[in-house]
Amino acid sequence: MAIAFSACFPTSAFACAPPSTEPSRFTAEQSARTSVREASVIMDAEVVAIVRPNTINGYTRLKPMRIFKGPHRPFFDVNVLSACAPDLVPGVRYRVLLMGGPPIYRVLNEMNLPSGVNPYRFLRELDRLLGHRRPPGIEIPGIVLPPEPKKRR
Repeated sequence: MAIAFSACFPTSAFACAPPSTEPSRFTAEQSARTSVREASVIMDAEVVAIVRPNTINGYTRLKPMRIFKGPHRPFFDVNVLSACAPDLVPGVRYRVLLMGGPPIYRVLNEMNLPSGVNPYRFLRELDRLLGHRRPPGIEIPGIVLPPEPKKRR
C-alpha cells in the first residue's frame, strides 16, 4: 500500500489513518524526533526475500546495509500482512524505521504525518538526526513524493 503526497501539500492519502483536517501543532522536526525515538531499529536495508507471501506467516526479509539504531543482526524479518504495511519490493533498498521485534518487526509508518507537516522537511530532519543523508537509490517505503518545489530566490 503506498502513501502518496499530492502536489498540494499538506494533503496526504492514507489507507490506515486518515489525515487530520485540523492544523497540526507538530512540526516536521518534532515528528522526525518522535519517529526516531519510537523506532526499535533504524537502518538502510535491501529487501532480499519475501517469504510465504499472502499468508498469515508471511514476512519480508531485509538485509541491513547500515544500522543507525537497534541491534546488529544479519537479517530483519518484517510483517507484510499489516493493513498499514507498505509494499516492500525485492532488490529495492530502503531507509526503514522498524517497531517491535524480534523476531518479527513492522515498518513504522513514519510518513503518517499530521496534517500541515512538510514531508521534505521531515526527511531532511530525519537525515540530520541520523547524522547521515539518505544516499541516492535508498527509498522510503510506501512513499511517492512529487519533485520537491524549487526554492524562490
